[in-house]
Amino acid sequence: MGGRVPGGFIPEEDQGYMYVNVQLPNAASMQRADVVSDKIEGILLEYEAIDMVTTLTGYSLLSSSFTPNSCFFFITPDDWDKREETAEDVTRLINMRLASEIKEAQAFAFGPPAIPGLGQGSGFSIMIQDRSGGDPSYLQDSDSIIYCCSYGASRDWICLFHLPGQCSATFDGHQCGENSESRS
Repeated sequence: MGGRVPGGFIPEEDQGYMYVNVQLPNAASMQRADVVSDKIEGILLEYEAIDMVTTLTGYSLLSSSFTPNSCFFFITPDDWDKREETAEDVTRLINMRLASEIKEAQAFAFGPPAIPGLGQGSGFSIMIQDRSGGDPSYLQDSDSIIYCCSYGASRDWICLFHLPGQCSATFDGHQCGENSESRS
């Protein structure tokens, strides 16, 4: 008894696969991302517990977008009976290496949620289509999008939102974690 209590409602399970997401700066080229992905692939293949690595340069599963400045890895570890480490152990080791050796990008390993669709990355998606042919900055400046996101942030429903087109968006100074009573 008295062991470590899991941080989430459902503890992480070793499902026999892991992911690595890599994000370079917005202006990074596909060639630059390819150099980083080769470096990360070399790191991943140094682990005896890892059987296969599939690399997708120019794609991010987290943002569901094709961008030249991103990479995504699907990692298949050895079968459970052939390795001593759990996927969580391997993920932790990989993250320590990525944090210390990959300075040219943000890279992190993670496992799939214990229940598909339920995890820290779950929530909701909103897709807005501009039928007028405007550029992405038009959608970024749209009052309804900013109102919707800032309303959610004011109640701590939304702490972060991402626009895959690489636009930047703000909540007009609202900070996640403030409750609605403290706002004027």
